This record gives sequence, structure tokens and C-alpha cells, in this order.
Amino acid sequence: HVIWSDGIPDRYCSILHNRLTTDFPDALLLDLGSGNGRNAVFFASSGFRVHAVDFSSVALQQLSVMAKENKLNISCEQGDAVYYATRAPAYNAILLSLVLHHFNEKHATNFLSDLHRCCRNGAFVGFALLGSGGIFQLMESCDFSLQFPRWNTLYKNQGYVRLLDGKAVLKTEYLFETV
Repeated sequence: HVIWSDGIPDRYCSILHNRLTTDFPDALLLDLGSGNGRNAVFFASSGFRVHAVDFSSVALQQLSVMAKENKLNISCEQGDAVYYATRAPAYNAILLSLVLHHFNEKHATNFLSDLHRCCRNGAFVGFALLGSGGIFQLMESCDFSLQFPRWNTLYKNQGYVRLLDGKAVLKTEYLFETV
């Protein structure tokens, strides 16, 4: 199996779930790079509304069927994550699982700056990254806190995961609260 098809949500999702239940019980989440929906299903199973976006029509079709069979409030859309960074403010939480490591440091910084625009006041942003270098160096440096002073870090976790080909790769997860 591959880590995004195992059906297990990212670790930060349980913390985010608890915060949303308390702060935004009718939350609307944007799951960018949703794949077949492991994080979307986790939240929708608790009654949250989720808009799932991915470039893979196959993954979205699997998610759509699962959502319909289980009567989950998940809307699916094939698209590009960059487009959503310029949408009107609407979301209580944005999930970016295994998306940002595809960007170089400059594009990731610009993307995250733009993404802040589609967050409601007090929204949460969570993401998981694979590998090292580039965006990881940005995240580890003080430049990130200077670039995004309105983002409070709620959670950070690092650990190694094994990929389908047997390679171990570093996975880092973050959860931020926007202020």
C-alpha cells in the first residue's frame, strides 16, 4: 500500500477534529490534494462538510462513491490547488496532505500567503510533508514565523514512513491556527 491509500488520516487531524468540534461545530473544510479522501472521510464521518479537491479523477471518483454509499457530506472537484489560494474566504480549515513538497520554497511561500485569503477568521491550516530540503528548510527556519506571523503552531510531529518501494522517508506534520 501507499501511505495516502491506507485510509488512516494524518495525525494532526485528531487535534484539528477536537478544535473544530469546540470552535466550529458546523465547519466547512477544504481538503486540497485529497486523493481518495482519507482525511475528508475522517471529518465528514463526524458531520463536518468537506470540499475535496485533487488532480486525479480516479481518486475523486473513488471518494465520491464512498461518500455517496456512506451518506457523507463531501463534495468533490477535480482541480489545481493553486487556484483555491485565490478564492473568497469561506473555509474553517484547510488540509494539505502531501501537497506542499511538490512546490519549491518560493512557490510554497507564495501559495501559503495566498491560501490565507480563503480562510475564515480563526481558521486552521494543517499539512503533511514528505522528504527534506526546500520547503522543510523554510518551515524549520525563523523565516516562516516572520513570513506568517499570524499563524500559531498548534502541533508538529516528525517520523519516518515506509513507501511502497520500501524506502523510508521523513514525514512532518504541522497544524496552525490563524489569527
